Amino acid sequence: MINRVQISALVIVPLTTVVISLWLAGEPLSWNWLKSFGSSVSVTAGVLVLFDRWVWKLRILQGWFVKRPILVGDWKLNIESLWVDTQTKSSPDSIEAKATIRQTYTKLHLHLETQESSGDFIASRIISKEDGTYQITGIFRNQPRISKQDNSRTHLGAVILDVLGEPSSPDTFKGHYWTDRGTSGEIHGSRI
Repeated sequence: MINRVQISALVIVPLTTVVISLWLAGEPLSWNWLKSFGSSVSVTAGVLVLFDRWVWKLRILQGWFVKRPILVGDWKLNIESLWVDTQTKSSPDSIEAKATIRQTYTKLHLHLETQESSGDFIASRIISKEDGTYQITGIFRNQPRISKQDNSRTHLGAVILDVLGEPSSPDTFKGHYWTDRGTSGEIHGSRI
């Protein structure tokens, strides 16, 4: 959501504009103008906060006013690594995972849990593609459990996921990932 500097700008820029406009028009400046203006800005800031956290998800707004997939909730993931063991010449079995997505209109966070590790987005973005579909892009940090850290170190990676299904309530996504360990793979997810 918006931070203090942005809220200050939301107040200062219009206030300065109103004061200059009144002064140029020869209108006397009074505290009554400022009181009215302050109330207006407070209500607007409150509406922005409510919209960012809850209102944007209302079905009645989807498609015409809000164009963003609602991804909040738990997802079952299947991760297929393309890594090949140099000694055995084989790839590991696919990994079952659970992802929990928390989302506001302006932010998206994904937390991933597997039997061996957990990870979180440290940056993310929802991209609206020209064909009306969406992609999730993100940079993640994955931390193996203590018992697995001898064979698997903490690592960073990136992911691109195509969101599939009804735009307001997608039910699947698929995509790929790569890490700073030189590994990559595919991800398939479905809503739980």
